[in-house]
Amino acid sequence: MEQIQNIVNLPDKYQTYNKKILNKFFDIYQLSSKARWKGIDPEIPPESKITIDIADRVSEICSPQTETPINERLRELLKSNRQEIAALKISEEIARGKFGEMETEEGLKTAIRVGLAVVTEGVTVAPIQGLSDVQIRENKDGTKYACLFFAGPMRSAGGTESGFTVVLADHVRKTMNLSTYQPYSMGDDEPERILEELRMYERYQSFQFKVSDQSLLETVRRLPVEVNGVDTEQGKEVVTHRIKGEKGERITTNGLRGGALRVLNDGIIGRNKKLFKLIKDLNISDWEWLENIQSDKDSSNKKPKESTFDDVISGRPVLSIPKKPGGFRLRYGRSFNTGHATIGINPASSAILGYPIVVGTQVKINLPGKASTISFVDTIEGPRVVLKDGSLIQINDQIQAENLKNEIDRVVYLGDILISYGDFLENNHPLLKSGYVEEIWIQELYRQWEENKFNFPELKEKLPKSYYTNIDFDLAIEFSQKLDIPLHPKYLYYWDRLTLEETKTLQTKLAINNEIIRTTKDNNIKKLLELAGIPHKIQENTIIITGEDMKAVSFTLNLLQTENINQDSTTTCEYLSNICKTPIREKSAISVGIRVGRPEKAMMRKQKPAVESIFPINKDGGLKSDILEAVKPRPGDNPNKPNTGKISITLVNSYCNNCDRYELKSKCEKCNKPTEYRKLCPRCRQFRDDWKCPKCKIQTQTHGTQEFNLKSELENSINQVKYRPSAPFKGVEKLGNEVKFPEPLSKGLLRNKYNLSTYRDATIRYDVTNAPLTHASSRMINTSIEKLQELGYTHDIHGNPLTNIDQIFELFIQDIIIPKEAGEALIRISKFTDELLTNVYQLNSYYNFNESDNIQQTKYEINDLLGELIVGLAPHTSVGIVGRVIGFTESQVCFAHPYWHSAKRRDCDGDGDSLMLLMDVLLNFSQTYLPDSIGGLMDAPLLIQPIVLPKEVQRQARNMDVMHAYPKEFYYETSTNPNPTNIKTKIQTTEEFVLSGNEKQFIDFHFTHATSDISTGPPRTSYTTDKNINIKIEKQLDIAKKIDAVDPNKVVQSLIKTHLIPDIIGNTRAYLSQEFRCKNKYCQKKTRRMPLNNRCRSCREPLQATVTRGSALKYLPLALRLSNEYDVGDYIKNRVELIQEEAEYIFPSEKDENQTELTAFV
Repeated sequence: MEQIQNIVNLPDKYQTYNKKILNKFFDIYQLSSKARWKGIDPEIPPESKITIDIADRVSEICSPQTETPINERLRELLKSNRQEIAALKISEEIARGKFGEMETEEGLKTAIRVGLAVVTEGVTVAPIQGLSDVQIRENKDGTKYACLFFAGPMRSAGGTESGFTVVLADHVRKTMNLSTYQPYSMGDDEPERILEELRMYERYQSFQFKVSDQSLLETVRRLPVEVNGVDTEQGKEVVTHRIKGEKGERITTNGLRGGALRVLNDGIIGRNKKLFKLIKDLNISDWEWLENIQSDKDSSNKKPKESTFDDVISGRPVLSIPKKPGGFRLRYGRSFNTGHATIGINPASSAILGYPIVVGTQVKINLPGKASTISFVDTIEGPRVVLKDGSLIQINDQIQAENLKNEIDRVVYLGDILISYGDFLENNHPLLKSGYVEEIWIQELYRQWEENKFNFPELKEKLPKSYYTNIDFDLAIEFSQKLDIPLHPKYLYYWDRLTLEETKTLQTKLAINNEIIRTTKDNNIKKLLELAGIPHKIQENTIIITGEDMKAVSFTLNLLQTENINQDSTTTCEYLSNICKTPIREKSAISVGIRVGRPEKAMMRKQKPAVESIFPINKDGGLKSDILEAVKPRPGDNPNKPNTGKISITLVNSYCNNCDRYELKSKCEKCNKPTEYRKLCPRCRQFRDDWKCPKCKIQTQTHGTQEFNLKSELENSINQVKYRPSAPFKGVEKLGNEVKFPEPLSKGLLRNKYNLSTYRDATIRYDVTNAPLTHASSRMINTSIEKLQELGYTHDIHGNPLTNIDQIFELFIQDIIIPKEAGEALIRISKFTDELLTNVYQLNSYYNFNESDNIQQTKYEINDLLGELIVGLAPHTSVGIVGRVIGFTESQVCFAHPYWHSAKRRDCDGDGDSLMLLMDVLLNFSQTYLPDSIGGLMDAPLLIQPIVLPKEVQRQARNMDVMHAYPKEFYYETSTNPNPTNIKTKIQTTEEFVLSGNEKQFIDFHFTHATSDISTGPPRTSYTTDKNINIKIEKQLDIAKKIDAVDPNKVVQSLIKTHLIPDIIGNTRAYLSQEFRCKNKYCQKKTRRMPLNNRCRSCREPLQATVTRGSALKYLPLALRLSNEYDVGDYIKNRVELIQEEAEYIFPSEKDENQTELTAFV
């Protein structure tokens, strides 16, 4: 705790909060340490190492072999510098030998890796596995330069960080007096080789940006260090610029170096503007050329991002086309469940369409970023729809929307979409003009009231308390006329979408009679009313407008005018302002494009196939790797030699020298002394003392193939845990790590008991979509007031004692709200760990939740989890972040503070992370189980961070705005489309509090828009509940037909072009190049060619195809039907017809038994 207090200024309530978390954390850590000390697992202590800050994480991830630890010096640098400067300085000091002398190449490698670790907050494995090697090489003239070797895990660093690694390497090589890389030094055309690789790589993988040939070649020629890499695409090789095997060649593979290509394409070139700005801010020289490199990105803003809406996927609807009227209207602001790449819409907008999107659904957008998560905010404007009887109504209420969804004919306006200033700031996207909204109106009202309050004292009691306070038209007019402010936005319509002539036509045709506006039904008038979004009804052959809308339309159009009006207006709103003598503002804003991306996700993570025990059984377990199957007698066994339960598997040579016996544990069960790995020569089968066999001159191994008595081990484990497993009891075919240390069978038995499966590192995970939340209420998170008070929530945001379930309070930054289904899964995991402690480790249980003997019938009481600690982990990182459960939601998301998500190096743009019970991680995680391949350390809790520090989270969370309201001047400024960093109006973000060290970096966050519920609506979209692809597509197209802002023909055209046709072609290719598998479940061997006798060469059993004709052509009938029913253009239609002809040739009709003779072709 003292270390944390030295790093950050904590508010009083956070002193208590952090102490509670740390006390509970170390209670669990101490108990798990006692358990691990029993020696049952591969290593003695818990293998997830505890870190507090970046300095700790960098030291643990990189483990720099320096004489002096770098922790304290790094903390000093980070305290007074931004991360990039600290990275440059610490790298420079390592290179100069400040922390101990090293060989030049080793010093270069260590310096760059440590610098990269600082830039990536020490959270990813990019420094050790992404940057696979650093070498010092020679140019032809004898000068030495730095060469960086990148691998696939470099992607985890992020684009800008990847590019900055090369800049960092340049800085270090200058410090070490190394020369620059000369690409043509050895006579090879290395830039052209990289170009060929990149274009070939694009066929198999996708980049974030499209770069031109010229930009790539220019970049490679100007780089001061060589960007090299390892082969990442097995079997894919260049054709033209192949290596010759000659001495001096600097590229050593013909394969595609994916890591290097991503650094160049998505790091240096794709983000050249952002990277150059960073370089300029850091005052780094010799990179001025980077500013002029062109990335096609979105053609340097020449071409809008509408092209992303061409990639339509089957069953995932397009809801709004960019800039097309009637789509989602941009509205600025942040609710407590939006921001950090999450956007808000009125739930009625989704309800009227049958919920194609719900809380947690990822959507692709055209601004300000590429993708977002959906949240519902019911205080912004809902949709305007035309019913089947011709009436037009506005729906702001979700229940009303659900009741009317079957009566809706068309959606004229989808309603508002709430996007925060912070998201525009993070993406550096120009601000776009805002429509006139209630947030502007109420500020103008109060400003005018302050200036005129003595003239109109009667208005004081009528003033609305917030922007969403409902006021009637008469009061709105009273405010406008007495205080000289524009008409309230509620009574504005989309007048700015009408021309002057169209407005005058309405003015002429509409007539008021007995407080009802009537006009004869006329298609042109009806169209104009819909265009303006004016609610109306159809009665017989008459269009009528009643109620508040009648008053607003009558007033705005001045239907009772008796005097001549000045006709010199140039715009519709100017004209209306003149005739009604009240300012009429433009309601319209830009229409934001939205299409559904990934559906919301909340589910247990399972390997494919699912695994309950990381214990190898070779192929003896059949297709399901069933351990119970492996110990059964098999067909064909000699009856005189029954199956004894022994199997041949590869295991670690774990040996107790004291007892002279093998023991699959880190401690000997008899003498309790540590076991050792014996080194075996794979050729002469002799044990050796060294890693190299003196006789065979080859590498020794710590594992070997042996006859293992699985039946005996299984029975002993069953007796230990007092549970006999149900079939299948799923093991693994073989262990992927070099050590080959298996997991104790007892752990797998208990997972089987509680219907749990394990990930590859022996942790049990629940994957869930990320969603932001800074405030909540007792009712929203389904937690009682009493429990919240116990957890430290004593007051609401106004400082009042917390007594009511609807009071809004501010979340602590490590508190999370999880899906109820996740709660039930975590309860099962807690029972699993409790039984591990008692039956396997012979210790007292910890959680003791919901004691019950009947596992299948138990309705788990998830409230027992409140206050318990979990670990959150993002897939591309290696640091687990501790969180505390304080509530539950029906939605399929994990609500948490943006700081917490950002500590995992995540935003909330639709991605999901995994949740793990802390005890499970500390008890069961082992790096020994992880594969040795490059990238094997990703997505594993190598480190655990118990406390989140705001200064060390990603910059995106520090760009979050935290104001009660955006100043009205901000909305005025948006009309000029300024860059968010250049506006004159100050929008407060968390960044200023973090940089100043103010305790407000933790507390007193505000929001501009409230909402009544964070989990309203169904938990899942229809996409996840409907299984039939035809039903999904029909719903997708029904939605497209219903929305005016979407063209169904374009949707179908894109669907066929980008999804169906590529799938048909790809599936057909897979069919023609498939392998054939043996039907014998104990053999399962595959062959590339089908033998003439159709039998396996090993066991003589029949072979079966792995790809069927039906799967290859499953989308062809659908593509044919859609291309005929919709106007998709001749090109798409003809292409589908050609595919059909080719399919008939490749897959001849089974009914056609006539075979063509060769003579037919003579």
